[in-house]
Amino acid sequence: MTVNPCVLPPHGHNLTLPQIAKFPGLIYSTEKMLPRALLARFIQKSSTVSPFQFNQQRALHSRNKKALEFIAKGWNALKEVDRVIDYCELNDKRLIPLLRTAKENFELALEADNTNTHARYWLSRLHMKYHVPGANKAVGAALLVEAAEMGDPDAQYALGCHLRVENDYVHSDQQAFYYLEKAVDQLHPGALYLLGAVYLTGDCVKKDIASALWCFHRASEKGHAGAAIACGSLLLKGRRVSIQHCGHLILWYEWLGNGGRWERK
Repeated sequence: MTVNPCVLPPHGHNLTLPQIAKFPGLIYSTEKMLPRALLARFIQKSSTVSPFQFNQQRALHSRNKKALEFIAKGWNALKEVDRVIDYCELNDKRLIPLLRTAKENFELALEADNTNTHARYWLSRLHMKYHVPGANKAVGAALLVEAAEMGDPDAQYALGCHLRVENDYVHSDQQAFYYLEKAVDQLHPGALYLLGAVYLTGDCVKKDIASALWCFHRASEKGHAGAAIACGSLLLKGRRVSIQHCGHLILWYEWLGNGGRWERK
């Protein structure tokens, strides 16, 4: 049986390499398509992303970016309030424009991205701490609980502090300890320091000096000055202190002596 090299046989797109070699006319006519066809046969196709899923990801990124912009604007306004609030009354009318700006931006951030925990935390802080027009402590408490349940470490620490109240009729120590432990899992310096104090005094938990020292140590690594002092005091009182702990102790006191700033030697 003779083969015409210029005639394409039926089902030619399923030819193998040896069969293609018998048809030079086919190779010449498809020289631009052959490399792509060969790669398609031997390289596995990657998973494709549907346009709908891609649009969803773009929309999510856009919402996150817009929410972060609103949070930054609100945080800058609130920072300015904190800078001057010690020199005026808490309900000074000159603070109202800044507080209103912060409140509006945090609310816009939540409208842009309802899953943003930072916007929830800062808006709850604004409702509970500042004399902003339209402030509602119940709304602030609800936002704080939501942010803590969604995993924000600042909200978990703040909620744990609010639940540790000195009231015989309110038994919320276990709930406070629960949220503090959640914040400690994310290495929040304030929560580490407070949990270290709880372990040191044995308040609502079994007294554990080793756990307290670990909490103070990790909080001091995060820059917490009170934790550095507590850790240094515990190491000075200890009978057996390792060389490594002595080195940490010297570094902590140097850090405190420099006003909380590390200096290169």
